[in-house]
Amino acid sequence: MLYQQIFENRISNLKSKKMLLAKELEEFPKGSLECNKDGDRYRWYVYVDKQRKALSKRKDQELAAQFLNKMQLQCELDAVSAEIIAMDAYNKHLSGVDRYEEFFEKMQKPAYQDLLEWLGRSCKKKTKLDSAEWEKAPFVQNQEHPENKIYHTTHGDLVRSKSEMMISLLLSQHNIPFHYEEELVLDNITLYPDFTIMHPISLKKVYWEHLGMLNSESYYQVTTKKIHTYIENGIFPGDNLILTCEDLNHPLDIEMVNNVIGIFFQ
Repeated sequence: MLYQQIFENRISNLKSKKMLLAKELEEFPKGSLECNKDGDRYRWYVYVDKQRKALSKRKDQELAAQFLNKMQLQCELDAVSAEIIAMDAYNKHLSGVDRYEEFFEKMQKPAYQDLLEWLGRSCKKKTKLDSAEWEKAPFVQNQEHPENKIYHTTHGDLVRSKSEMMISLLLSQHNIPFHYEEELVLDNITLYPDFTIMHPISLKKVYWEHLGMLNSESYYQVTTKKIHTYIENGIFPGDNLILTCEDLNHPLDIEMVNNVIGIFFQ
């Protein structure tokens, strides 16, 4: 059963991790470390078999560090052990009750397949209409350095590079709606993604940045800051942010762009 299998895999991984942590802990000195206040000073103590030994802050720094690392690993081991117990109990509760598997099996029946096919056709008609309306709607476009927009596209835009022209062309060929350099404000920071795309199925916004000057240190720094802004605002590479790259030795090609489109939109 699918859902239960996820839990069993997680439990198996946790048990393996528990064994590794326990083995690693065996390499540390016996005993535990405690820090207590003595008058106006703090002292370090190691407890072994109920016997207390004071540590010298000058001579025993390495030993104290070992005990701190041991404490950290022990906390991690305790957390893993607790999760195993909890997941074991929940997994037993799930046993025989995997409704997700039942749902997937039911959806394989011809009657439900017919229903899904009909819904799919209806959804495609609706999303095509909605996305087409969005693509034609006016938007605020980047007006900086218009003299650099010298490449004409079949979409009717002027873009700044041959690679952007290629991306625009292939998006249009695949009937994927987009805006070129549409204004996007995140945390009072104004960005202009190369392409703002309306996903033709989910109708969610996807942003495509083509990084075409990675040989330039200044360009690299600006781009890094820009990607950081995206991530801080819930726009993540591989999810709703597409990043393609090129440099002088590795130019963008049609196959690469088609592969990206296939992964994200088809």
